[in-house]
Amino acid sequence: MVKDLPRSMPLDPRKKVRELCHEFGDMQTREEASSLPRPMNEYVAVYGALERALELGSLGYELAPLNVKKAARNPDSARTGMRTAIQEVVARLDEEDFAATYEESKTRVAREFGQAFAYEFSVTGLKRVQELINELRSEISEVQVISVKHRDRLLKRLEALQGELHRRVGNVDRLWGFLLDAGSMTRQLGEDAKPLVDRLRELAEIVWRSQSEALGLPPSASPLRLPEPKDKEE
Repeated sequence: MVKDLPRSMPLDPRKKVRELCHEFGDMQTREEASSLPRPMNEYVAVYGALERALELGSLGYELAPLNVKKAARNPDSARTGMRTAIQEVVARLDEEDFAATYEESKTRVAREFGQAFAYEFSVTGLKRVQELINELRSEISEVQVISVKHRDRLLKRLEALQGELHRRVGNVDRLWGFLLDAGSMTRQLGEDAKPLVDRLRELAEIVWRSQSEALGLPPSASPLRLPEPKDKEE
């Protein structure tokens, strides 16, 4: 049976979604190899968890809600419908992963030929950036003072960033775009913004360090400074 989902998803949402898709497929494979049908509740549980994971992960697509009344009356048809919907999710994930791999392979070869400028993170720097993205995702998921639309936009930006980060990247525009967008959000949080501001500043410093090195700027050059959080009463 599928495990309970947390309120937020600090881990990679794409990984969680794939795990649930594979769990549903594995259940069907085991059922087909056995003479005994699996309880319908198990399929429903996985489908419900997957629907919620897509919502929390802000991946940009969703599952159609299950009609539990129809599922109870015609489980075979409902199981087929769930399988078709999940196959579409897997296809979307594959399409995005293939596109990212395709572009990365072209960029890598261009770099080998010396035809592509790139910014380079240190091993520890890249690891810390990934950790900060996970921490920011968890923090932003809990923010209530901004609109759901704004929060979802920030979470989608983080998801896109995490999928594109490598030791060498062609540009850091997406990172700066996210930092500016998230920086404007912190003004609405007052004193509660400090944990977010601290992480955003650390992320900005790592990005700036890689950018300044690539551009030949002195180590003393200053990165973007995020504003201090204001008191809510002001």
